Amino acid sequence: MGERLGLLPAEIDDEIRKGDPGYILTYRDEFLRVLEGAEPRTIGEIGEVRPEVAGTYTNQVIMMEITPDPKLAGEIQRSNGIRFFQILDGENRLLAVFKPQNGEKPTRLSEFNIKSMYTREVAAYLIDYYAKLGIVPPTVLRTIGNEAGSLQLYIPPALAEVPARVPELNRIELVSGLSWKKMAMLDRLINNADRNAHNLLVCLNDQTKQIAIDHGCSFCMKKKTDDSVAWEYFRNNPELATLDDELTGCLRSLLEHQDEVKARMPEDIRRRLEAGIEPRVFETAQKMLGAGTILV
Repeated sequence: MGERLGLLPAEIDDEIRKGDPGYILTYRDEFLRVLEGAEPRTIGEIGEVRPEVAGTYTNQVIMMEITPDPKLAGEIQRSNGIRFFQILDGENRLLAVFKPQNGEKPTRLSEFNIKSMYTREVAAYLIDYYAKLGIVPPTVLRTIGNEAGSLQLYIPPALAEVPARVPELNRIELVSGLSWKKMAMLDRLINNADRNAHNLLVCLNDQTKQIAIDHGCSFCMKKKTDDSVAWEYFRNNPELATLDDELTGCLRSLLEHQDEVKARMPEDIRRRLEAGIEPRVFETAQKMLGAGTILV
């Protein structure tokens, strides 16, 4: 990849080097357009691409390189996304992580009484999207090589790493920013049963900012939010769990877009939402607003 970090446009590389994850929200629609319509090329298993994380994933995780579909070239050239697809030299690309359904472990599915994990990856992102949290990388449903799965924007280690690989991790700084509370709020909304120290990334240049990944064990009946490291922190420090104006705005945005959220959800998750099966996302969001805290 040379001096490039594998993301477009070039401005994003500058933001990554500065340690700013804001590009995830700023360019989210461009990312989604590419992830949904561009042509992927398999690079390899994530353990091959990043040996340091080999063995840390239960399910199959495949690294993808995304290049634009020639059929979309005209559409791309007519849009503002032209800066996003400056690939005439063939060097620029977008890196993504593909989690195929057939790579999911049956033991994990049975543990949480769910039929798929990849749809939950997408569902978690849609909650993040409509709540305007900006902490989950853009994620879409894709069928690649006859395999259905979730395709998610790859966050390079130049920007963020799991806590165990962050030099001089400052745990006080880690929990002091708004990202930590956003993550706890998201985990409660989607009943995330697997927010451990391997399922979040800490920005290297600003540890108050984190990125939430790995949501395959969310949207389940089993109430396991207490296993979330972020949720547990606020449960033990309830005075810090109050909503500020930004979080209040996030919840209101989610509630205002209920119909759109349901319409875009994978079918299995949409059925849960419409049937009022746990997690009752919108009911929980309303309760948070009423109580003025994420602890509901």
